[in-house]
Amino acid sequence: MKKRCPEYRLISKGSLSGYRLTFNRFSSGWGGGVADVIQDQDSKVWGLVFE
Repeated sequence: MKKRCPEYRLISKGSLSGYRLTFNRFSSGWGGGVADVIQDQDSKVWGLVFE
């Protein structure tokens, strides 16, 4: 996070209902999966809220 946004501030944890975390894309830049969230009525994604 510091590399992309050095002045960030952590606000809180948060959740997104109706979505799930997936790694359905590939980055040739670093040779691995890229995270994404996709709709899934029965799921919830947890994460952090930054400012």
